[in-house]
Amino acid sequence: MDDITRIFSKTVSYLYQNITFPRVSPEYSSQRLFPPFSEIGKAVVVRIFEILSTIHPNYYVVAFCFVWVVLFVYIKIRYPFWNTQPVVHTYDYWRRWGTREGHIIHKLPYKSQFYDKESKVSTIDYSRVSTPEKQQIAVFLQSHYIPTDRLLSTLSVAVLDTYMSGHNAPSFVSVHREMDGHIINGGHANNGHVTGTILSRLIHLYFSDVSPTHIEAYFTEYMCIHRESGGGRVAERLFQTHEYNRRIRNPLIPVSLFRKEGALCEGVVPFIPYMVYTYYMRNLDITPLPSSFTISRVVKHNTDLVHDIYHLLTNPQKLSMFSVCILPDIGNMLALLEKRELFLFCLKKGEHLYAIYIFRNAEIHYEELDGDTLEFVASIQNTDNPRIFMSGFAHSLRDILKENRRYKMIRMSSIGHNQLILSKWREYHHSVLETHGALYLYNYVSPKMPVDTSRCFVVA
Repeated sequence: MDDITRIFSKTVSYLYQNITFPRVSPEYSSQRLFPPFSEIGKAVVVRIFEILSTIHPNYYVVAFCFVWVVLFVYIKIRYPFWNTQPVVHTYDYWRRWGTREGHIIHKLPYKSQFYDKESKVSTIDYSRVSTPEKQQIAVFLQSHYIPTDRLLSTLSVAVLDTYMSGHNAPSFVSVHREMDGHIINGGHANNGHVTGTILSRLIHLYFSDVSPTHIEAYFTEYMCIHRESGGGRVAERLFQTHEYNRRIRNPLIPVSLFRKEGALCEGVVPFIPYMVYTYYMRNLDITPLPSSFTISRVVKHNTDLVHDIYHLLTNPQKLSMFSVCILPDIGNMLALLEKRELFLFCLKKGEHLYAIYIFRNAEIHYEELDGDTLEFVASIQNTDNPRIFMSGFAHSLRDILKENRRYKMIRMSSIGHNQLILSKWREYHHSVLETHGALYLYNYVSPKMPVDTSRCFVVA
């Protein structure tokens, strides 16, 4: 140890005595180094070099270390939660610009300081939750999922069951309870009231920009905190604990995807940023389709169309239409269509598929209008004729409204080919609400984040 100390001391002494910032001759700099500069510019540059030459390199090292410490402290204070999470941060320049292929950030799950250590959060396979417990979760979501009294969430046990079933991997739910109440193995709850919920189900991500890639991930949704719980710390503890427990229970799928609308995640680079526009449902001015075109709704007798669409979207040879496709398991898609949570229409001419339109029951009720909300989720334009594409959308929307007159509002997400519909729709309709939204990857880095929203197809 004494030898190491002596060598280190001699090295520092040598550097201090023999290394200085290079000096620059004004005559040399004016003739060779800076030929494009004016005389004043040359003098300024040379003067800067002369000043720097009087400062020993050791002070540069100290200044460099000081700057890094200040940045480190600033990040810890500015982003106390997200800086501990495996996401792509806004200051992760080496990940944002240096990534050429997608990769997992943390191979193994880890507990941060936000992990629940008081046993207030419990995570369980959704299929093992009892019906009374599901009812309690549904009632809690109805009361607290939308933070305003003007809108009501109409989520029910039947809706949750439909979204959380039909997957090739287990779905999970976490519940945060006060008074140490939690879901136990049998799916029954002991005393304690619910103050937070979060659910995860399987989805598939297909990438095609660099090389065709398919990964499985969990879509984390319905994260809800009791309005009087204090919010932040409970939400962070619930999210961190759910992600850790979910990975422990299914280590084969280490990646998650989650959605945030309104106030986005500070310090985190979004995977797919987008806008959500909300409109009143007005009378539609529908242009008749050419006689050779037909609109077909996917129901029980023609579900083979769903398989054709999945083949079109996931076939590596045909992925050039979108750079990113996000889809649920096909079994879950069929269940959502059967329960009328999703509505899928195909615009066809003979056997040729010209367009696809997907709508969803948003499970949002407007009390002032006594009406529900329909959401335009995704679309595919497989034609060069925008008029035909827009007309097919209008006919699909009219068919839904014929069946359910309670839809009095419509939400449209500006993702993928929806942007083409929105550009025409906004010429004749004025939005009542415009909201920023984003999809975020958790524990996965994708090249070129955020990706081009116009080249994404998302059903999640």
